[in-house]
Amino acid sequence: MRWVLAGEPGIGWIINDPDQKSKPGPNLRYPTGVWDPSAILSSARESLMRTDSQLGAQQAVRGLDSLKEISLHPIVEHGLTDLGLGVHREIPYPSANEFVPKNSARKRCDLVVTPKPDMEIFDPIGEQKLIEMAAGTLFSEVAHELSPQRVGVDPSDCYWIEIKSIAQFAYVDGVPGANSAYARELLKGPMSDIAKLASDPGIWHAAMLVILFGEDDSVIEHDITQLVHECLNQELPVGVPLIESFGITDRAGNARCGIGLIPIRL
Repeated sequence: MRWVLAGEPGIGWIINDPDQKSKPGPNLRYPTGVWDPSAILSSARESLMRTDSQLGAQQAVRGLDSLKEISLHPIVEHGLTDLGLGVHREIPYPSANEFVPKNSARKRCDLVVTPKPDMEIFDPIGEQKLIEMAAGTLFSEVAHELSPQRVGVDPSDCYWIEIKSIAQFAYVDGVPGANSAYARELLKGPMSDIAKLASDPGIWHAAMLVILFGEDDSVIEHDITQLVHECLNQELPVGVPLIESFGITDRAGNARCGIGLIPIRL
């Protein structure tokens, strides 16, 4: 058991055996659950669709496919919070290699999801820093024996999501046209993030979320599948992608928005 929940967790979180609760009381202690990638994917699609509809209602000159990648993060976040889940942005990766890095040097993940919105995420590197700080005080002789109280859900029980946005047709200096960097962006960014997620031993549940704007569904399905094949060729531990899509107003050449959730096999 890694945390105490008050009430029920969000829709994207499935309890393995709800009959294994502890004694009745103000809080219920649940066993480790299972994340539902399909619910997470659908929530992202619904939120992106809602934003696209709002842009259409506003008669915006540019559409969803013109937004910068960082601007898509809160849209996906809103979809996940609608499921009753907790969403935390730009959370440091939980593990370090040979030394404890400064906060500014730590790799950060786009979105980290917890079963409930009011749950903090325990930071094992932050705990180690507290021990190192104690080593320079009157408690230095017993610093190695210190065990600060763990606060929050364990990183291994969270769902870690990196997001990449790629467009078949993109805006360059305000002018839409074929994206000459499309093939490189499709592979390089997602594969780099997948490698980061897969290499951290403190992460047990993770996925790469690819938002791909293209001319039709055949392009979206083919290219996300091609990305997965290339990951497997590079021995990256990815699973079968889940893909959904919806139509958007064609302002630049992109008529569909595809969302691919590529699970990391950890």
